Amino acid sequence: MLFFLNLTALCFALDSAKPIISVSIPPQSYFVKKIAGESVEVNVLIPPNTDEHNFDFKPQTMINLEKSAVYFVGDLEFESQLVQRLESTKVKKVRLNAQDTLKGDPHTWLDPILVKEQAKVIAQTLSELYPQNRAFYEKNLAVFLGEIDILDSQIRALLSGLESKKFIVYHPSWGHFASRYNLEQVAIEVDGKEPKPRELAAITKTAKKENIPIIFVQVGFPQVVVLNLVKEWRVEAVSIDYLSANWASDLLYTAQILHNALK
Repeated sequence: MLFFLNLTALCFALDSAKPIISVSIPPQSYFVKKIAGESVEVNVLIPPNTDEHNFDFKPQTMINLEKSAVYFVGDLEFESQLVQRLESTKVKKVRLNAQDTLKGDPHTWLDPILVKEQAKVIAQTLSELYPQNRAFYEKNLAVFLGEIDILDSQIRALLSGLESKKFIVYHPSWGHFASRYNLEQVAIEVDGKEPKPRELAAITKTAKKENIPIIFVQVGFPQVVVLNLVKEWRVEAVSIDYLSANWASDLLYTAQILHNALK
C-alpha cells in the first residue's frame, strides 16, 4: 500500500542540516553511506526483515522522500509509482542499474559486480549535486570498489569447485548471485504465487533426485509451506535476509553457508 502525507505533518524528521538521500532498501543505504559517509542523511523506504512485496510505508519515510535531494531507484515494482508521484517535486530521480542481466529479476544488489556499477552512479550523482565534496566521494568510491573486489574474491573462493550447484529458495531473489558464481537457485514460488500441487511435485522430484541439501527461508514469505517442505525433503533450512543492511558481511555469510552445504 502506497500513500503520501502533507509535508506539514507533525512527525520527527531526519536532520534537516544535512541533505536527505532516499533509497528503497537497506543494502542501498549501505552503498550510499560507503560513498557519502556522514555528509548526508539516508532515508530508507523499506526496513530490514521486510517483504518488499507486501508492506506499508511509514508516514515520516514518505515525508522525507519528498524532501530528498535525490532518490536512487532500482527495479522493484513499487518504485515506478513513487517516481511518478515525485514528478511534481524537485527530487532528482536516478536509476542505479544501467542494465539488468537477468530480465525480470530486480535483485541486482545481490551481485557484487553489479553493485560496483551502482556505487559509481551514486558517487557521480553526489559529486554533481555537491561538487565541493567530489574528492571525498571519489576517494570513498575507490575504497569501496576495492572492498567489493575483495568480497568477490572471497565468495569465488568459497563457491568454486563445489560438488553440487543447486540450492532451494522460496522467492527467486538469488538469481543474479547464482548466475555470477555459477550456481542455480530452485524457486518454490511460481510467478509470485504459491506453487500448485503439480508444480510443487516437480520441485520435490528435483530436490530428491539431485539431493539438494539446503533451502533458504526468507523473511516475509510463507513459513509454513517452507517448513513442511523441509520436513518432507529432509533438507537443512537456513534463515537469510536478502534486504540486510549489513550487505557485505551477510553476502559473505550466505556464501559460507552455501559452501558448507554444497561442498
